[in-house]
Amino acid sequence: MKKALILLLLTTIINLAQAGNSSKDNNSDVNSVIITGRIIDKNTGEEIIGAEITINDKVLYSDINGNFSVLIDVKFPEAIVKYISYKDTKTKINPFSFNSIEIEMDSK
Repeated sequence: MKKALILLLLTTIINLAQAGNSSKDNNSDVNSVIITGRIIDKNTGEEIIGAEITINDKVLYSDINGNFSVLIDVKFPEAIVKYISYKDTKTKINPFSFNSIEIEMDSK
C-alpha cells in the first residue's frame, strides 16, 4: 500500500512539473514572432550581402540574396542595419505584419 501511494505521489509531482514547463513554453511562443526581410541599396535596388542586422540584442547577417530571418521578442521591434560605405539605418518593425520587410540603405 505504501509503495502504491508513493508511486502515485511521484507520478503526480512529475505531471505537475511537466505541465508547468509546457505553459512556460507556450507563453514564450506568444511573445515571439519570426521576422523575415531583405536589405537592398536605396539607389540601385541591389541586394546587400552580409549586412549586419541587430534586433533585440540579436545580431545576424543578410545572406547572398540580402535576405534574413530571425525569431524576436515583440516588445522592442527595432532593427539597426550596418554595412561598410552605407549609413546606419534604423527601422521600426511591426511584429504583427505577416509581410516580409524591405530595408533600404543609403550610401554615405
